Amino acid sequence: MGFKKKFVNLVSVLLIGLLLNHCAVYREVAVPQDQSFSYEGRALKLIWEDSDIQDMYMVETSMVDNKLIGLVISGRFYTPPAKSQKVDIYIDPSIVPPDSLPTQFSFPVSAIKKIELFELDVEESVGITVLNTGFAVVMVFAVIFAIILLTKESCPFIYVHDGESYQFTGEIYSGAIYPHLERDDFLPLPQLKHPEDEYHLKMTNEVREIQYTNLTELLVIDHPDDTDVLVDKYGTCYTLKDLQTPKTAISSNRQNILPQIVKRDSQKYLGDSFEDPDPTMDSIVLSFDNTQKMDSAKLVVRAKNSFWLDYVFAQFFELFGDNYDKWLEKQKNLKEGKQKNWSLEQGIPLSVYLEKNGDWQFIDYYNVVGPIIEKDIVLSLDISDIDSEEIKIKLEFGFLFWEIDFVGMDFSPQQPVEQNVVSLTSAVDHNGLDVTELLVQSDDNYFIMPAIGDQVILKFAVPKKVMNDQNRSIFLHSRGHYEVIRNPEGRADVSYLRSFRHPGKFSQFSKEIYLELERKIKNQVW
Repeated sequence: MGFKKKFVNLVSVLLIGLLLNHCAVYREVAVPQDQSFSYEGRALKLIWEDSDIQDMYMVETSMVDNKLIGLVISGRFYTPPAKSQKVDIYIDPSIVPPDSLPTQFSFPVSAIKKIELFELDVEESVGITVLNTGFAVVMVFAVIFAIILLTKESCPFIYVHDGESYQFTGEIYSGAIYPHLERDDFLPLPQLKHPEDEYHLKMTNEVREIQYTNLTELLVIDHPDDTDVLVDKYGTCYTLKDLQTPKTAISSNRQNILPQIVKRDSQKYLGDSFEDPDPTMDSIVLSFDNTQKMDSAKLVVRAKNSFWLDYVFAQFFELFGDNYDKWLEKQKNLKEGKQKNWSLEQGIPLSVYLEKNGDWQFIDYYNVVGPIIEKDIVLSLDISDIDSEEIKIKLEFGFLFWEIDFVGMDFSPQQPVEQNVVSLTSAVDHNGLDVTELLVQSDDNYFIMPAIGDQVILKFAVPKKVMNDQNRSIFLHSRGHYEVIRNPEGRADVSYLRSFRHPGKFSQFSKEIYLELERKIKNQVW
């Protein structure tokens, strides 16, 4: 997965996003009166003619007894999924519109006066988008994201052999940018296959940093067919048998975002505090049924960090100017725990709160997972003292720092599993050197990848299954840290840097950068 391919893919996504969210042009498509029209699964724009109601969408649409039923959401905070068609539904004025949103709503199909179906005119849309937004604006966005890719804070990339070739599967120990932040990581490897009796992985350095890996080993877990398993940040395996989706999901701006986080799909929650100056952090409040009254539950989130977070870090480092190297050395010598506390206060990890007796109590946090690919992450929650029929969870993070795809909770009892720790049998780096001894245990000896292009091939023996009818899940257990290479110039902005001692300042800094960028785009000032 080289940088050229990632750059092209990202710029393509960017241009498509500009196309779909700015000046998309549609051709009207005729729908014959004798043709049955399928409403289900569409995002429908609801229109009452001669009314001041605007941008009201019905989602999760279904048909019951010739009635349309769905969730109605304000278009101010909702963007329909990118499709080749959009549908406008004109409703008879005898149907009273909902007076508050979001809400469940229904009306008879017979009340539909007109349907307008539009098909995307790609060629004309591209032309008008470029003319109206300005070609320079499009290119500046492309350049910004190219800078993010080429200077991003990341970590080693992991590729697994699927029986034919190496496939990218994720990043390890993301966010461990100083020695005292070194941590364990447990990366799921669903694509890993073994055509013979060995598992093959590849670890690479593809960004401007020095990577120090202390340990690599496999956790091979055999479990019942009707369960899945995940390993939390502490190395504990949890079985998942009955993953429940939330009843409600409300953002910090009191918007219903349930459609964005109930499925593993292309819809994601990125945050919505763009126009609200008050919230220091973005957040999601979720509610789950607690009818089973279990003592513990497993909270599962599928998410990744944003490329924007990398960009914000790059801008933060620029504030140090030519004092950056001195500051970096000072950070390396901080007391263990101080940097972790600062990171939590700034909303960089994904914090989890549980409502107890009307108050939010901090429970734990999910580690940074990196911006390249989504990862399923799990935490165990003690809910033994919650007597209500509902469990409320709050996820909190800094402005645009996380992209959340799915949230679920599992109350099922732990199932029996067979777990094996598989040690490394061979590690050969890009120079053909055997570096196995540097990676077989956590100690003071590191395998170091100091340059882009460095890599190592890792091999592990395949353990036999105790029971052949069980499923097998494999996780890469690694431990390490990395050092970001930066070369800021100029004088340090000392007075402004002191403000980052305050909780939430890094999140505010992110919003400041975003709003300034938005202002420049609107005014085309560069």
